[in-house]
Amino acid sequence: MPLEVPRAVLEYTAKVVDERISDNAVVERIIERAIAQLRSKVSTFQRADYALRYLLYRVYVGESDFLRAAGMLAAAHLDAAVFTDVERATAYIRIAQNYLKGDDDVNAERYLRRAGDVPRLDVFELTVQYRMALAQVADCKRKFLEGALRYLDVMRLVASAAVAEEEVADALCKAAKCAILGPAGPQRQRVMGTLMRDERLHTIPPAVFAMLDRMYRERIIVASDATAFAATLAPHQRAVGADGFTVVQRALIEHNIKAAGKVYKAVSFATLAGITGIEAARVERIAAKMVSERRLAATLDQLDGMLEYAAGGGGGGASTGGALAVTGGGSAVSAGSGGGGVPAASSGAGVESLLVWDDAIKAACLRLNATVEDIVRAHPTFAPA
Repeated sequence: MPLEVPRAVLEYTAKVVDERISDNAVVERIIERAIAQLRSKVSTFQRADYALRYLLYRVYVGESDFLRAAGMLAAAHLDAAVFTDVERATAYIRIAQNYLKGDDDVNAERYLRRAGDVPRLDVFELTVQYRMALAQVADCKRKFLEGALRYLDVMRLVASAAVAEEEVADALCKAAKCAILGPAGPQRQRVMGTLMRDERLHTIPPAVFAMLDRMYRERIIVASDATAFAATLAPHQRAVGADGFTVVQRALIEHNIKAAGKVYKAVSFATLAGITGIEAARVERIAAKMVSERRLAATLDQLDGMLEYAAGGGGGGASTGGALAVTGGGSAVSAGSGGGGVPAASSGAGVESLLVWDDAIKAACLRLNATVEDIVRAHPTFAPA
C-alpha cells in the first residue's frame, strides 16, 4: 500500500493511545511493541516513531524516571529532514532537561550543543529553556560563577516578558546559591552586587538571602551560620571535593580568608586557622592559591607565618597590580585582580609556581652556605670576622 497510509495509521494510533488509555502499564506495552515493529523500517516512519516515543517519554517523566525518558527521545532519528528546526531544537532541549534532572550533566551538555547548532530561532520560550539549561549544566559541573552569570542572563531575558513569578524566583535563587558557592574574589563580588540590586530578591528563601547579604558585606561567617543555607542546596552542591571539603566549606573558608582583610592589615595563619576552623598549614595553601589566581590581594610571609593584606583590606580590587615578592627569606607572592578576577593560570600551575619558587630559594641558600664554607677553609683567618 502507499506509505502515506501506514504513516497516517501509526500517527493516529499514537493519538488514540494518548487520548483513550490512562493505564501507563498498558500504554507502555502497546508503544514498546509498536516501536519494536518499526525498528527495521524506522527510516521510513521517522515522524510516527517519534510520536510513539514521545508518549513513552511522557509516561517516564510522570514516573520521575528522567534518564529513561531522555534516552527514549534521544533514540529517535531527530536529524531527519522530516523534522523542522523548531521540532528538532525542542526535542534536544527536552532531552537535555531530563538528563539534568537525572544528574547526568555530560549528556545534557552534549544535547545542548546539538540544540545550539540548530539555526537561530525566534522562539522566546525555547530560547529561555535553552539558556536555563546551559546555566544548570554550569551549576552541575560546579562552575558556579559561570552558572550565576547564566542565570542572571535568563533573568534579564524574561524581565520584560510575561513569565510566571515562580520561574523568575527559581532562577534568582539558583543564581544567588551559585554566587555564594563560587570562588571568592572580585568577580564573585560583582555578581553579588548585581543580585543585591535586584528588587525581586525578597522572593528567595530567607536562609539564602541572609548568606548572600553577609558574604556581599564581607562579614566573617562561622560554620554554624551556614547550616540553614546548606539545607537548601542540591546534592551536587553538597558534594565533597578531592581536598576533603564540601563545596560550602570551601566557599566559607575562602570567604573568611578574604573577609579577614576587613579586620586585619596582617594576620597570622594561626589566627586564620581559628577563624576558618582548619589547620594553619591548610589555610596557608588555600591563601597561596587564592593569591596566585589573583583572587586575593595579599602577601604571604612564610618565615613569620603571616598573611599581609594589600591596601583595601584584601579585597583584590581591580586597581591593585600583581607582583612577586620575597619576604624575610621565605617564599611569598602577592597579586591583585588585574584581570578582573580571571586567573592568569590554572590553580595547579599557581601552586606549582610557589613550590618552584621555594625550591629556588632553598638552592640559593645552600649554594651560599657552601661558598662561605669554602672561603673559611681557604682563608681560616676570615672565620672570626
